[in-house]
Amino acid sequence: MSEFTADEVRELRKLLEIEKIRKVKQMYSHLMDGRDIPALAQIVAEDCVCVFGPYGTWTGRDTIHK
Repeated sequence: MSEFTADEVRELRKLLEIEKIRKVKQMYSHLMDGRDIPALAQIVAEDCVCVFGPYGTWTGRDTIHK
């Protein structure tokens, strides 16, 4: 079997990053639909900002968890 080229390695890394983002988006949707706010708070950054239009804005993991 031949070695991967530098371009192939870059493309594989890009695809892996895209897959990671897809998984987080899927998990976010699953947790929001299930109203599992404590678990949702664990998948976001400590200093996240979630804007929900007319429903308000959550800033920081602690705010989400409350």
